Amino acid sequence: MSKYREIVEFINDEIESRNIEHGEKMPTIRELSEKFKCSKQTVVHAYEKLQGDHIVYSIPQSGYYLVDKKEIHESKKNKVIDLLGGSPDESILPYEEFQHCLNQAIEIYKASLFDYSSPKGLQSLIEILKVHFEEYQIFL
Repeated sequence: MSKYREIVEFINDEIESRNIEHGEKMPTIRELSEKFKCSKQTVVHAYEKLQGDHIVYSIPQSGYYLVDKKEIHESKKNKVIDLLGGSPDESILPYEEFQHCLNQAIEIYKASLFDYSSPKGLQSLIEILKVHFEEYQIFL
């Protein structure tokens, strides 16, 4: 088994045994690197896998934190939702997951975030839609 998979399993086991709780900072890259006697890049790779699975999220210059999905599901299960109001119950809204997505988008597109783009639209989206429509015999 590869080191990064060992790290992913270790973190998943820590979460399941409740040694890592929501709101607590995850073990640092350096700590895991020393514990598993591997490079820091291997630990980063493991955290990227966990981040891709939406188990953890990162806050730049701070570290990695646990996404709390269980609390959201429990609050949905045990709570009466008032449908008379115009907005949903705030306790079930995925603020942290949304923040994670925004942080990822900013990190990916930071070089072109404030640039003027082509009036035709985002070129990568145009290419994806072109391929998608061609599957339906619509050629652009």
